[in-house]
Amino acid sequence: MKFLTTAIFAALTAAAHAEQPKLPVGVAVDGQAGWSAFAQAVQQPTMILRYIDLSLPKSQWKQSAQYEANQTSAFGNVTPILGLPMASRGEDADTSFRAIANGSQDGVIDAIFQAFVDAGYPGFYLRPGFEMNGSWMPWYVTPGNVNDYIAAFQRIAALAHAFHGALISVVWNPNVGGNMSLASMYPGDASVDVVGIDTYGSPINNPMSPADTSGNCTLRDAMQFAADHGKLFAIPEAGSADTTFPVQLGIALAQSPVKLAFVAVWDTNAACGGCLFGPGDGRAAAWQNTIAMVEGRAATSALQSSVTTVSGDAVVAPTTPAPLPTPPPPPQTPPELLSLQAQADAMFTQQDQTDTQINTTAGAMGALSSQLDAIG
Repeated sequence: MKFLTTAIFAALTAAAHAEQPKLPVGVAVDGQAGWSAFAQAVQQPTMILRYIDLSLPKSQWKQSAQYEANQTSAFGNVTPILGLPMASRGEDADTSFRAIANGSQDGVIDAIFQAFVDAGYPGFYLRPGFEMNGSWMPWYVTPGNVNDYIAAFQRIAALAHAFHGALISVVWNPNVGGNMSLASMYPGDASVDVVGIDTYGSPINNPMSPADTSGNCTLRDAMQFAADHGKLFAIPEAGSADTTFPVQLGIALAQSPVKLAFVAVWDTNAACGGCLFGPGDGRAAAWQNTIAMVEGRAATSALQSSVTTVSGDAVVAPTTPAPLPTPPPPPQTPPELLSLQAQADAMFTQQDQTDTQINTTAGAMGALSSQLDAIG
């Protein structure tokens, strides 16, 4: 019994003093200057968005991958998040889907993977046919070609999972909105490691917001879909020209129990005019607080799963963790009814209360352990 008590105390103490879990944050930026500006304005990112050039024919995708991989190496020890087209600009989507599905493009796809391995990346995230439900993409998925899209995605995923040179996590990545349901486009659990969704504020998806619940493909739909399928969840692209959007996104993510793989912020005006920001910009503070809200939720979840119970002669983790605390409700008319700082303060207060309870419990267990040691 003395051993079990000491083990429980050690687990509680470790949980109380563990560093708060960090949310993996990626970025799309304008070169190293943009990378440094984001690190100064928000925090040091650990991931970077990269793309195979969709304007090139498939015969040149390998060269595009080599260029992107070499450019990525300038940022040091980061994890690439690679956007892989499923058709070139001007190419018929269904024709491309069929070519990928029948294996005729296997060499091209493997060469793309190898380019990142050769540049020193033993693992990365892959986004085949990202934003496939967006009509702006050459690989736009419709009811008429969805089956061929699914077959093509499954082929790419099989190549990624079988590739021996790197650990490749496949992200299935629609955009908010569109005319297709999530279920109708899903390529199956065996082909998907992470469910992600791209979502923007003004000027891209305005007035659609992270709080929306209507439509075929919302943020909340995607989070629930990931949870239902037992998948990690990610935000591969998120950006905005205003401060309201990051706050709404943080609240939505903090309210959801879904497990997060990463969040990537679009900090460039490329394809999103007005999304670039820097130190001193209100959006920098908004993104800081959004990350803090999500990390606060992650810290609470990790703590709950670390608490141990006694079962016979062993210490085992509980099979059903305690429910997550309810975060503050989203503002009805942001930012008038609830300011950005008030939201962040509420999340920090909640985390402080949790930490106080942990330290109190750990202290009591320490005293009990000392008494048992004296008796023993």
